[in-house]
Amino acid sequence: MRWIINPLPLGLLVTLVLSGKVDPALGQVPTPSTTPTPNGIPGFVVCDVGIAAAPSAITAGDFNRDGNPDLAIVSNDNHHVYIWLTNRELFDEGDCVGAIEQTGDLMLTSVPTGIAAGDLDRNNTIDLAVAEQQGVAILRGDGTGNFVTETPIPVGTDPQVVNIVDVDGDGFEDLAVGTGAGNEVTISYGQPPNGQFMPLPSTCGATGIPPIPASCLPVDGPVAGFVVQDLNKDSFVDVAVVTSIGDLFVFLQNRSMPRTFTQLQFGEDMFLSVGVSPSALASGDFNHNGTPDLAVTTGRRTGALEILYSQLPGTVNPPYIRSAQIDAGNTPSALGVETLNHLYPVYLVAADQGDGALPFFVSNPEGTTRQPGNCGAPGNPCAVGPDAGPVSMVLADVDGDGRSDVITANQMASTVSFLLSSMPPPTPAPTSSITPTPTITPTRSVTPTPTGGGDCCSAHGGTGCSNSTCQACVCGIDPPCCSAGWDATCVSNALVQCASACLCGTPTLTPTISPTPSITETPVPSLTATVTSTPTGPTTTPTATQPTVTPTPTGPTPTPSRTSFPTQSPTNTPTLTNTPQKTSTFTQTPTGTPQCVAGVCISGNSCAVVDSASASGDGGWLLALPPALLLLVRRRLGWKAF
Repeated sequence: MRWIINPLPLGLLVTLVLSGKVDPALGQVPTPSTTPTPNGIPGFVVCDVGIAAAPSAITAGDFNRDGNPDLAIVSNDNHHVYIWLTNRELFDEGDCVGAIEQTGDLMLTSVPTGIAAGDLDRNNTIDLAVAEQQGVAILRGDGTGNFVTETPIPVGTDPQVVNIVDVDGDGFEDLAVGTGAGNEVTISYGQPPNGQFMPLPSTCGATGIPPIPASCLPVDGPVAGFVVQDLNKDSFVDVAVVTSIGDLFVFLQNRSMPRTFTQLQFGEDMFLSVGVSPSALASGDFNHNGTPDLAVTTGRRTGALEILYSQLPGTVNPPYIRSAQIDAGNTPSALGVETLNHLYPVYLVAADQGDGALPFFVSNPEGTTRQPGNCGAPGNPCAVGPDAGPVSMVLADVDGDGRSDVITANQMASTVSFLLSSMPPPTPAPTSSITPTPTITPTRSVTPTPTGGGDCCSAHGGTGCSNSTCQACVCGIDPPCCSAGWDATCVSNALVQCASACLCGTPTLTPTISPTPSITETPVPSLTATVTSTPTGPTTTPTATQPTVTPTPTGPTPTPSRTSFPTQSPTNTPTLTNTPQKTSTFTQTPTGTPQCVAGVCISGNSCAVVDSASASGDGGWLLALPPALLLLVRRRLGWKAF
């Protein structure tokens, strides 16, 4: 069975879909489907994971050598680097929160602007390079997901973007950096024996005794994006740069003298004008002739994608020919390119920072066209939300199905969105009504019996807690809480599994009665008639911000209709304090704000956790998951404090 989180107008609807699954123990590698969707773009399901600070750039690499691509995210709000290890099996089930383990939260010396991953010291572990105001900070990985930060290396004025690639072919990875105020691309070459980097010399790129320790490629403005790869098929790495002014520069590395470059001409000019306010540059063989072409996104409020078809190798002038511009939304900010296999055309995906859309494009020898996305259903456009603000993108196969997933860093929402290319089978039609009708049973408050332990609702060093009923319930689920110590795991059980016994403070739900019955209530001083989400059995417990039931629009006759998605109608048994028994239909209204526990959250109408330190009200509360899924998340994450 597979949990899939699909985007809906009210948030994320969790639906259960039957599907086949490969047993990882058999060592079978999933094979991508050879049947393309009608527009050649894979299907996706979408889910969001919150992050502690607004992200500004993201990259991927296998940091702990388990075969899964992990993520490194930088935030220019708090100068931090967050390390997320991923779990392929949980992503394949759609459990995005459970699939993330944050193992690092590293502080930088200045504002970070870009990040790249690669093995800089040839020890078979992935390192990180972060462009920041003072240079490029090297974060050395140890192969377990942990990193050590080194002093930033001077690489030019105002570094903006960074790439790790072996430019000169000597077996050591090099640092290519696009600067802002410096108006250049600098290349610092890795030195033996362990890939050390020399400070950028004042005679950068000047002739002298080979090998040249660094190269500087001047351009006419701040670097908006660049590509470092072999552009003319001579086995030497070249550089293409687009500046914020709107000009493209191309530098080919000289075969006779590595680490030196020749700038190409475009007619009489040394650059090609490509449009207003470029934001991203990528490469791919878009016309299938064996030579990499270039793609650039431009514009503010009137964004466009433009393909630059290569005329290389050779000495053709101009070396690239512009295509017609294609609508790319309001404010495109990032661009990804993917070639699935020889049966598929190349597709591109852009991130629109203005409205949160993720437009897709398909390229073939006849040209490039914009196509509808396939998020949740064929032809359904993909988006991460109008207020998300995606600013960076990486493509990586985090769910292990053989196809790249689209991952965006959303600066405005402080989330990371995952478009998982799991291509689920068609789902059954939804039922006519998705409004649950719970039976509300009045109960009386329980007076806790002190046992001499600490607070049941917060972690402490002692064993057990002061409420004997709560202690018995929690220790029945997790015995070490009464023998080893009352930690965050015990608190989470007190907040969710044992909420009725522990009385730690729960969210209030507002019932909507339809039709409205006549109810006579017997008031009792100091008691308030509120609905509290108290689990009374193996039923699903709703909460105020992230219900596991399908959200229902409010109105006189709420009969929502969903196409192409199954529905769930669980029976919820909340508790009404000091209120006669009645039957009512209630509507839960999500807030849409990502909620976080120790740096990991999920947004939308799906499962989430709120840390008591950041929640308002009665000391914090925890959203309730279905019991089986809750135990799965607990086992995977262990509720660690990241």
